[in-house]
Amino acid sequence: MVWCKDSVKNGGVASFGFEYYALGYTTGKMAVDMLKHGKKPEDTPVQIPESLDLG
Repeated sequence: MVWCKDSVKNGGVASFGFEYYALGYTTGKMAVDMLKHGKKPEDTPVQIPESLDLG
């Protein structure tokens, strides 16, 4: 078991984790809330990936 899909391509058996694109997208939405809507970082809840990927 490895932590990313690239490691599977290099010989790992399987990977289990989040998609970096989805993580970046969620982070971008959080940034928009802060920059455009004035939400303060301390008022932003901790978020986790909505789905995990088995590769």
